[in-house]
Amino acid sequence: MSFRTHIITLLSLAVLCSTVSAQNVKYVTDQLQAPIRASANDNSRIIKMLTSGEKIKILSESKQFYEIQYGDNNAHGWIHKNFVMNDPAAREFVEMAKQEYAPLQESIASLTAQNNDKDQLILSLQENQKKLEQALLVQTNRVTHLEQINKNVIDIDNDNQLLTQVNMQQELELKQLKSENFTLKENKRSDEWLKGASILFAGIVLGTSILPRLLRYRNQKRNWSRY
Repeated sequence: MSFRTHIITLLSLAVLCSTVSAQNVKYVTDQLQAPIRASANDNSRIIKMLTSGEKIKILSESKQFYEIQYGDNNAHGWIHKNFVMNDPAAREFVEMAKQEYAPLQESIASLTAQNNDKDQLILSLQENQKKLEQALLVQTNRVTHLEQINKNVIDIDNDNQLLTQVNMQQELELKQLKSENFTLKENKRSDEWLKGASILFAGIVLGTSILPRLLRYRNQKRNWSRY
């Protein structure tokens, strides 16, 4: 319920409370004083003068008079109908208004304070909401950063696996190259040995067969030249 609704409700209750519920309750007219007589007769003895605005209770009535009950001791008497009206006197309304105004002012002040408290609570909640939104944004950024780091880790792991495979492949190729190099060296040694053996064989053949023949031919040629 809003603050305005509270005020309207309280004012309505004040108006309802000021209405007389019992139909037999009347009020003395605004004249300064009204005579209360011992019987329903203008010539009857006056037993009391009631002040204007005083509340009375109707017990019975005649053509021109009301039998009433009044005062704190519930005294009885008769009052002329011209001195009685259905509504309180103007000053009674003023007094009633004064009496009703103070509680209304207190209620208004209380409701205003409550409304201020609610405004403060709303402001506090809004501030908390802003702080929570900022915290959520920070956490979201952290999660995004962690996800990026995780993605980078996965990419690095994939690259590492790829490099490992490439390294293994290169190691296999290196082993193969070493094996081929060893084979080439062995073949080179074999070729050099064969070349050496061939040279040695050629030297042996040259020394055992060709050179002696050349020497003999040279000696014969010298002998022929002498003759």
